[in-house]
Amino acid sequence: MPAFSAGTGVPVRIAGAHHPRGDFVSPYPTRMSDHWWWRPGVRPGRCLLVLHILLHDQPDARDVVRQCQDKLAGLDMVPEEWLHMTTQIVGFADEISSTEVEQMIHETRLRFAALAPVAVQLGRLWFHSEAVMLGIHPPQDLDPVREAIRDAVAESVRVHQLADEPEWTPHVSVAYSHGDGPAEPVLDALAARPEPRALRVHEVHLVEQVRVGRLYPWDVRTALTVGRFPARRRTLESLQPPLWGVSRQTRDRGGRSLLWVYERDAEPRGPSSICAQAEGAHAKGSR
Repeated sequence: MPAFSAGTGVPVRIAGAHHPRGDFVSPYPTRMSDHWWWRPGVRPGRCLLVLHILLHDQPDARDVVRQCQDKLAGLDMVPEEWLHMTTQIVGFADEISSTEVEQMIHETRLRFAALAPVAVQLGRLWFHSEAVMLGIHPPQDLDPVREAIRDAVAESVRVHQLADEPEWTPHVSVAYSHGDGPAEPVLDALAARPEPRALRVHEVHLVEQVRVGRLYPWDVRTALTVGRFPARRRTLESLQPPLWGVSRQTRDRGGRSLLWVYERDAEPRGPSSICAQAEGAHAKGSR
């Protein structure tokens, strides 16, 4: 479908957990369409490993989402506890070994160590025939976070979905369409644009996500801190081992000492239970 970004007339491509085809989004779709078709490889109870920026500790960001949801009707609103910004789909959990997951977490932490937390504004409306979303400004400020993740995944995981999403427009989904119908009521409801609110990205969560009905719940595997260390690379000789927590020496690919990794984050959790519960519920319902 021909499409353009809200207020600019510039085409924008959205890729993410719920738009894997990289569809264009538009401020003026003429029709809404059903978002809840089954994506390739997805089935009830099958989990995806995904890296999300979550909004659980972002009251301002949640508030701007709520403002939009309060104006909408006839769509599936994303519940507050499941609000997120998909940063990278890694792949299906049953195709990735626990060793690969642990290595990916390690590699991501190393790369995040060289970054700083990112402050952006959330509130720019995007419209898609399947969803209403909020974009960020400046849109490119989160690129280093995603690039660090993609590098870590490529380094650690054999069967991944990096090629499915080479481009990225950061966004938070506000609501999904569950059927075919005119788009005009949705557009009219949001004719008054929301006031952008602050979003501070200081961590990214690795989750195991599953589809349950018209919802994408997940279990958190671990949180990955952005900006634990100074932005510049420093040699081990310029650092003293930390006085707290557990530490380990890290090296670059040439074997040179880089820094100490502060292992203060909680250890990664084991495989998720939400997937097994969803699969069991589906099996029970199909009997």
